[in-house]
Amino acid sequence: MPDERDIEPVHIGDRAVGPGEPAYVIAEAGANHDGELAKAKRLVDAAVESGADAVKFQNYAAETLVTRDAPKYWGEGTQYETFAELDVLEREDYEAMAAHAREQDITYLSTPFDHAAVDLLDDLDVPAYKIASGDLTHHPLLRDVASRGEPVILSTGMATLAEIREAVGVIEDAGNDDIVLLHCITKYPTDIEDANLRMMSTLMAEFDYPVGLSDHTIGTTVPVAAAAMGAAIIEKHFTYDTSLEKSPDHRLSADTEVMRDIVDRTREVHAAMGRAEQGPTEVEADGMRLARRSLVTDRAIEAGERIRRADLAVKRPGTGLAPKLLFEVDDEAWRATRDLPADEVLAAEDIEREH
Repeated sequence: MPDERDIEPVHIGDRAVGPGEPAYVIAEAGANHDGELAKAKRLVDAAVESGADAVKFQNYAAETLVTRDAPKYWGEGTQYETFAELDVLEREDYEAMAAHAREQDITYLSTPFDHAAVDLLDDLDVPAYKIASGDLTHHPLLRDVASRGEPVILSTGMATLAEIREAVGVIEDAGNDDIVLLHCITKYPTDIEDANLRMMSTLMAEFDYPVGLSDHTIGTTVPVAAAAMGAAIIEKHFTYDTSLEKSPDHRLSADTEVMRDIVDRTREVHAAMGRAEQGPTEVEADGMRLARRSLVTDRAIEAGERIRRADLAVKRPGTGLAPKLLFEVDDEAWRATRDLPADEVLAAEDIEREH
């Protein structure tokens, strides 16, 4: 269940993100542009069609990200081979992507993987920065991002609580306390039984910041469940065509239809969560009157006649004396103040108590 502490929301642009707000849905396009600006713009358009709050890409340079022989953790071969193939867009391409997102009225975000990328995104006026799970321990990068003065969305895949505390401390020490923590399992794709959503509850208990989910499962079950747990952000890998193959993320991404379903269902979940206090709601007013029961005469009773427990029944509607008073009838020696027909709902003025 959502954490009920008084946690301040983070603002991404003009959108409040945190407890009490609908989940902020990020369509994680990543490198699913396959190194082509036209595909990047198409991803922006598809994200708009899906209803997502933001579309997010990634900014990295293969040369500064991995060694030439660093093995993949999602398949065969080296990481360098994959990243070098996708690391082909130029600065003007990213400027065009951001401009296109603004034209389509969707928030443009990105994950920087080096300091040059942070500088570029700063120039593009992104309203928040995302830090990938793999860089949670990259404190120099965290400090650089935090110093830019925008919210920091920090994925926590693979991390211990101690490592998360250290990372949060680095961000705070840079003067930034606009932080959202994302529970994440760094496995592509993640099996549902490995999603471990209860880690969100741990993060909510340990940190005074909004908590969300960076999801790598297939389908809608996990993000919708996370929304019910109070996720402030739902980030989901996104593509307009899951059959594309150049980026390794296409195969585990939600397409436009699935992302639209996630957006709609998480909004419904938010609406369904309501308030935490137990008590009747406005929509239950008719039910309170008509589905509850009252004390009802089981026979005709004359004015002044003694009313006994056996003379009464308990029936709907609930507009008269409460059923719990049945236990007091004989002890208090009730008498009718008027002639009462059978099957009459008793009101307070219909009886007088002798004791």
